[in-house]
Amino acid sequence: MYALMLILLASCSEQNEEAPALPDEQAQHEIQSETYDGGFFIIEIPAGWKVITTGGVGNLAIWMTDPDEPSRQVFIFSAIGPYYLSDIQKEIDTRAAAMGGPVQRWSELPVVEPHTFTNFFLKWNQFAESLNARTRDVKYRLPRFDNLEIIEVQPAQSQTGGKAELVHALFTQNGKVIEGLFKGEVIQVAPFTGFPSGHTGMVKAFTGITAPKEDFERYQAILTRSIATLRYRQDYVQQANEQLKAAGSRAIQTGETLRESSDILNNAWNQRQNTYDVISEKRSDAILSKERYYDPTDGQVYEFPSGWYDQYDINRNKYNKQNLQPIPNDDHDTWEKPALDGSQFIYTE
Repeated sequence: MYALMLILLASCSEQNEEAPALPDEQAQHEIQSETYDGGFFIIEIPAGWKVITTGGVGNLAIWMTDPDEPSRQVFIFSAIGPYYLSDIQKEIDTRAAAMGGPVQRWSELPVVEPHTFTNFFLKWNQFAESLNARTRDVKYRLPRFDNLEIIEVQPAQSQTGGKAELVHALFTQNGKVIEGLFKGEVIQVAPFTGFPSGHTGMVKAFTGITAPKEDFERYQAILTRSIATLRYRQDYVQQANEQLKAAGSRAIQTGETLRESSDILNNAWNQRQNTYDVISEKRSDAILSKERYYDPTDGQVYEFPSGWYDQYDINRNKYNKQNLQPIPNDDHDTWEKPALDGSQFIYTE
């Protein structure tokens, strides 16, 4: 993850501190956990998952994936950046570099303006492509979030002094619709002065979980819990504090940052409104070029290619089932029902 400026979260606590209880005990039995020992830190992860880390004393990034389903992921990045906050600043630095000045290492990263976590997230693929181009080791290459759809954005409590947001999103990987919850805080690193090397920002305390949409509900609790279980060894905390103090930076504090991030993600999911579930289902259908209809007489839901209903509606009398209807927007329970393949059950007679 070259070019990720990774600032250690103020979240360290001693190794022997008890991890928070898993919100969903049934999921705990279905999905076993194991302890990953990263040398200077430990974290509970789903059994058999792959863990990629970078950074050392004073910085850390963790990316966890399921080898059986790579779209099941956990992200814990202390920070991503810096990047430009305006096109004007990028032009100033480009002109300065052409005249013999330094080329900023973030010159190829996209501009994030206005400076919000949501706007950063919408440019995730551009960040991933720029950062991956500088990385020789394939294992450090960040994934793409294609066909990205934002379902909901909520303001979140800041843990590092930045402006925090939580984003609920859908995207595709390997032809599948993936659901995710992400939290991050944006801060200004340098103000605009009209001179080179200014007007930059970064994302801090980036955490996220993803899984295929159909099993996100099952994995959400254990993945958010994993974030909260990260613990640094005490000798590491002391060493990092000494180095940060010598550099004039704020010392690492024993605190609740990651646990708070985990709680924010978990609460956002458990307290979400039914309206956003329906929006999520509709966006998922649109991404897959599908649409759903139901039979009001028995409540059964059927799935069809986009555009199918137009022909069905004007030729109902030719079909074995003649009363299929669009699902009402406020019928949350019907939207959540599994859909049958309409081509197998609805046909002309």
